[in-house]
Amino acid sequence: MAWQSIRLALSNRCGRESDNQGATVRRNRRIAVPFIALAAFCAVWLGWLSTQNGVGVTPDSVTYIRGARNILRGRGFIGIDERPETHFPPGYSLCLAAVGAVNGDPYRSVRPLHAALFALNVALIGIIVFKLTDGSLLALVAALMMALSSRVLVYIHPMAWSEPLFLVLSFTGIWALAEYLTNGRRLLFVGSALCFGAAILTRYAGIALIPAAVLALLLFQEGSRRRRVFSCALFVLLCTGGLALWMVRNAAVADAPAPRQIAFHPVSLSHAERGLTTMLNWVLPLGLPIRAKGAVLAVGLFLVTGALVRVSGKERVLRWPSGRDSSTPLTMTLFFFIGSYLATLVASVSFADFAIPFDDRMLSPVFVAGLILAVSCCWRFLTARGFVRGLRYVFIVLAIFSALQMIQTTPLIRARARGAMYASSAWAHSDVIEFLRGVPEDAPVYSNAPDAIDFLLDRHSRRIPRRFCPSSIRPNLTFSEDVEEMAGTLREAGGVLVWFENVSRRYLPKVEEIETLIPLTTVYIGDDGVVYSVPDHSE
Repeated sequence: MAWQSIRLALSNRCGRESDNQGATVRRNRRIAVPFIALAAFCAVWLGWLSTQNGVGVTPDSVTYIRGARNILRGRGFIGIDERPETHFPPGYSLCLAAVGAVNGDPYRSVRPLHAALFALNVALIGIIVFKLTDGSLLALVAALMMALSSRVLVYIHPMAWSEPLFLVLSFTGIWALAEYLTNGRRLLFVGSALCFGAAILTRYAGIALIPAAVLALLLFQEGSRRRRVFSCALFVLLCTGGLALWMVRNAAVADAPAPRQIAFHPVSLSHAERGLTTMLNWVLPLGLPIRAKGAVLAVGLFLVTGALVRVSGKERVLRWPSGRDSSTPLTMTLFFFIGSYLATLVASVSFADFAIPFDDRMLSPVFVAGLILAVSCCWRFLTARGFVRGLRYVFIVLAIFSALQMIQTTPLIRARARGAMYASSAWAHSDVIEFLRGVPEDAPVYSNAPDAIDFLLDRHSRRIPRRFCPSSIRPNLTFSEDVEEMAGTLREAGGVLVWFENVSRRYLPKVEEIETLIPLTTVYIGDDGVVYSVPDHSE
């Protein structure tokens, strides 16, 4: 009886606290909506401002855009080499095709699409932080400021890359999964699984979402162990159904269900250094050498740790939310996702594609999850210790941090506004590209930048033979034979070899190396490259 009385008293007290807190959250929610809407509008404006000369286009972008154009033409997901595309998943190209169906060209639709994706990602960051901080408006504003001034988000959204769509799908799925674990609505369960499945078909690295979801379901779903295991199996089935169909398609059209050639090439020291440098730039957006940033960060961590120990004494520094706290599933799922995603990247570099860089683009999901956790954990620590007034000072620090980020981001916005890579004015006014407009359509073209020719002229060209495979770093044992085959094709059909001086790809040979194997005759010399032909044996 005594135990029941204590439980009843505690439940009544918790109920009153919950009612008060719920009223505060509902009031703050009404106030938060305009803040999130304003931040989303600012994101659209930034996205539009940074793409005045068009959305940036890289070799990966050309594959996405070419795939979307071929889908609209009824040819399916065909890459720039006129073969069924298996290296990249189809999700982003399907999205471009769907949006591009409005005006007939996927590339012209990328700009409004990515401005909208920027707004959605900023809004998602705000919504998730708002939930994790029990409706704190101060934490919400801080998160929105940091997201809008972030160099990472400004770096990826003005480019025709799959990462912005991947972020929207991933964090929508994580939010929906956490909501399901809180209220048990099956529609959220199915929606989360479908978002994860779409994310996997947008970027293969999305497979990292599955271990995070499985761990969250096993640890936080209510019910028996049997029910949790069944939920995990069903969730994985829904997530991977589309991927399984895609692998069947790849096996049917290319006799290769796997998108990459499997080979062991472990992560190198340069990968680790690049990743560390990237993350240090997130934490310290200052124009300092990398070693100076590391020293500043070490001193800062030492001072913060000392302050926490002094304040907390022998008590726990961070009072972690209890198992009944609604923020626990979301918080832990984000931690699980960071660990799973990093492990997936390391495995991808080690076994599938050694050329994957640990840069802002590849690590952008880690940045978004880390930003959310940093703001929410900082708020939780201060409120748990009763330092509510300290939140104001933290807000000032974060405002200064956001200002420093914006100082570093502004030159990037200006650079993106001028166009990136193939969308730049330099490529638009290329002498060599202009010369190629006069080359007959039936004449074969080989180049060290076939993706540039594909994007700028909407014309198929072939890549010159590679010295080694960039993903597996295996040497091309038939390199000489491939060069001879290229020479025969150019000679018989009157084709040309186009060499762009401003394109450097270490897995391709230099033109001087090609000339040691086959004779070349100069046809045209431009400011940015040279066009060659292969003379007949009689010449």
